Amino acid sequence: MNYVKAEGPVYRVNTLPRKVLITVDEVISMTNTSHTLDRRTIEPAIIIAEERIIRQALGFDFYEHLRELKNIAVTTLNKVALEKLVNDSVKDALPVGEAFDKVSLEIGSYVNASIYLNPEDLLLWNEYLLKLTAEAVRFIALPQNYVQFTSQGLIHNNPVAIGLDGEKTTTPELRTTKWLMDKAMQDGIDPLIEAMHEWLCIQKKNNPKSFLLYNKLCDCDANGISYKRKTDILINIYGEEINFCRCNTKP
Repeated sequence: MNYVKAEGPVYRVNTLPRKVLITVDEVISMTNTSHTLDRRTIEPAIIIAEERIIRQALGFDFYEHLRELKNIAVTTLNKVALEKLVNDSVKDALPVGEAFDKVSLEIGSYVNASIYLNPEDLLLWNEYLLKLTAEAVRFIALPQNYVQFTSQGLIHNNPVAIGLDGEKTTTPELRTTKWLMDKAMQDGIDPLIEAMHEWLCIQKKNNPKSFLLYNKLCDCDANGISYKRKTDILINIYGEEINFCRCNTKP
């Protein structure tokens, strides 16, 4: 499906077996990916990305709080209402007149929508967390999609193919994939984590009753390491590890 930007709240089915922050459609809309991408290339990376990167950035309790709020369990009482919300949302995101298969929700599944967040958390989601989580999922999905695991063993995801423009396309070399991951972490994810941390600290300073579940130290970088050196999540391209933590240092 070729989605366009929806005007109203976006409701999507969370097809994973647990509550997560982000949906496949949100990842596709917020990252440099094709809008016709098979959701199976993104979906398996969501849980890993949230556990490896997002939970670490937010802290255990704050992450649990947000993923609980953003997902509503489907019950016999709300099934019909939720199906209408999801189907109307999908329809609004499609070009006028484009047909789609209507969603039929299963009892016990989840509907994911940012509108379920409280105003404070929704502000954080729109300012930083949506983009950060989307980039984290793409980062984890990159190596997973470099090769396919098939009955014949591991094969390149796209050995040689003819693109839409008639040109041949190939899977990039491993060093290109590593470079892309390195750039995604150093120039995207890491600075976003640091910026979100500083933003949250400012909010807490201005209103001590805000974001009570965010317990990262506000007199230090989010990871104890400056984004200038990037994070402690490395893929071994650059090995220098210099601690630029502002804690216990002179101005």
